[in-house]
Amino acid sequence: MINRLLVFTLVATCALTTSVNASDDRALAGIAAADGFTYAWLPTEAGVELTRPGVRVVLRPGRLFYEVNNATPIADRAPTFNGEDLMISPSLAAHLAQIAQHASSDAASAPNATTAPAAVVRAPGASRPITIAAKLVPGRTALALSGNGTPNTTITIALTGEISKELPIVKIRRATVAVDANGTYSIEMGYGPDVHQHTTVTATAASVTGTDRAVAHIVLEESPTGVASSSLDEWPKK
Repeated sequence: MINRLLVFTLVATCALTTSVNASDDRALAGIAAADGFTYAWLPTEAGVELTRPGVRVVLRPGRLFYEVNNATPIADRAPTFNGEDLMISPSLAAHLAQIAQHASSDAASAPNATTAPAAVVRAPGASRPITIAAKLVPGRTALALSGNGTPNTTITIALTGEISKELPIVKIRRATVAVDANGTYSIEMGYGPDVHQHTTVTATAASVTGTDRAVAHIVLEESPTGVASSSLDEWPKK
């Protein structure tokens, strides 16, 4: 009886501690932007990829192990998905900041660093509303996205897919793109072979603050693999 009571107490304490710890988790997208990483969803791997010159980090919800180039460190607790983004612990956020700082130090100590011209920091131009247009890339499971925005800023583009009104909307991919000095941007984003025919893909372009956004919709009329699906594989037309 005493042993059972001790086990129950231990489990309850661990659950409470985990709940309290999880309350101070931070959104990965914000951490990535602050550390200079490019953030992208990996729908086929059910995770998020962070990249910057010389570094690739992959994190997945529910997994303590994560990838840093060829290494696999262990987080203090696994990332969780809150329906919008991966949430990570302060300890893991601090480790990502260290990785970013180390990458910056390596770049600064490169042999040609003393002769390379300094990066030009351009101030944002006059504010412009964000626009977006989407079209299919022939022969590839990808969309060509382009539009306008405030010059010399960055915007976030998210792809989501609605397979059917009876099913939840699926997050496909997310990326950050730079708006050039002329106020234009363009990027190609893959949606992968797992997206079904007749899926409505929505591309949402948003400012860093999220106060300005634009949306484009496109319906995948053909099978992503290029192979016609049988009637049993297709979703009923709306």
